[in-house]
Amino acid sequence: MEDSDSMLSDTVFRRSVLKNITEYRSGSQGILSAVSNGRYAVIDACNALACRGGEPEGINAAVTIPDSYDEKLLKKLIADIDAQCRTCGTHIEDVAVSTSQHIRKPVITASAFGRSSEEMPAGMQKAGGNLDIIASGSIGMSGIMNVLDSHMDEAKKVYADSVINAAAADAGKLSVADRASLAAGAGASYLVAAGDGGIYAALWRLAADNGCGFDINLRDIPVKQEIIEMCELFDINPYELSSTGCMLMTAEDGCGIVDVLNENGYDAVVIGHTTKEKAKMMHLEDEVRYLDVPRNEESERFIQL
Repeated sequence: MEDSDSMLSDTVFRRSVLKNITEYRSGSQGILSAVSNGRYAVIDACNALACRGGEPEGINAAVTIPDSYDEKLLKKLIADIDAQCRTCGTHIEDVAVSTSQHIRKPVITASAFGRSSEEMPAGMQKAGGNLDIIASGSIGMSGIMNVLDSHMDEAKKVYADSVINAAAADAGKLSVADRASLAAGAGASYLVAAGDGGIYAALWRLAADNGCGFDINLRDIPVKQEIIEMCELFDINPYELSSTGCMLMTAEDGCGIVDVLNENGYDAVVIGHTTKEKAKMMHLEDEVRYLDVPRNEESERFIQL
């Protein structure tokens, strides 16, 4: 069978699932979930929880593997999920593994659950218009790993190991929990973690969640030079590349948020501002673009099937 199973993107899930449910609540435990075809489903789920002011108390993981999947690869996959839990300071509460003849690569679902304060968490507050938008963490770190997994030989023909290693993600830098806590304490009104779909998907979510538009400068979005070079090699749009480890925040005083994060060793920069109008404007030098509905994850086409 040629077709492989796939999971709904976050954009489609919000547009076609959540918006058609009369009442949706995360529950008294602050239950959140994240679904990903990539390797960072656990970290993505915990990042989503952190942006709503919660701390993970456990992870429920579900893994579906192809019928012919090698057991050694399964052991490595589960060990990686466990390592992500330790990176996020949590543990696996439950894990289920099933097989399917209709897929050619593993499908990982991770649900993080935890408690949040009784007050409305920062990540659920409305951003509104005329607020600074701050970005922290390089885009594309997790996505470029998916590309290198199946195209490392091609990359090594062009770049030195030092360039490849600099582009590769350090899992320890993909959690946004500490940054989210610092930003919320410094006055951030809305926080959202990037993941599948890249920074474009995170910007789209920011606008959709808050009923606003934005005006940003694409050149100001943080990205490693090595990731840009890898994207050029494989003809990838870095703004649509999975970006676990990057997060967006809004605040009246964006420079104040930047200062707090910088003082604590985290990179951050103001990339633009929200607008009361719904237009999603992006400046690239003298060119003005408008963000359309984000496409599927760019690195999906590079994953070894």
